[in-house]
Amino acid sequence: MSDIRRAHKALVTRILEGDGTASRAQRRGAFDNAGLAEPMRTLISKVARHACTVTDEGIAAARASGLSEDQIFEMAVPAAVGFRFYVSKFGDYSATYGSLAAIIIQMLWMYLAGIALLVGCEMNTILHRHKSRQFE
Repeated sequence: MSDIRRAHKALVTRILEGDGTASRAQRRGAFDNAGLAEPMRTLISKVARHACTVTDEGIAAARASGLSEDQIFEMAVPAAVGFRFYVSKFGDYSATYGSLAAIIIQMLWMYLAGIALLVGCEMNTILHRHKSRQFE
């Protein structure tokens, strides 16, 4: 296991299993983005997917539901790390679509090369006919 993977695993373990004011179940729910009650569900979804849309009103709604600022923060961090984990493991389609793109690009190159060859043959035929008429 590489150092970066070991460090990531240690980070996730520390976030989910370490001491904190938010319960471990709440932090796990934020990490998985599942099993949270409103308004935390909305806030965590925004943190995970569109962090730029988090507003003071969303945080105030979470505070009004009885959570402290520490609990909200401790649930926002696993949401961000959990989404990063999802993107790194399951959100990468370049292995599949990169191979397909390479095949399509190669087919396009062969098509264009074939057209260039046919145009060259036509030009040679036209020039040959033109030269043979000059000498008659």
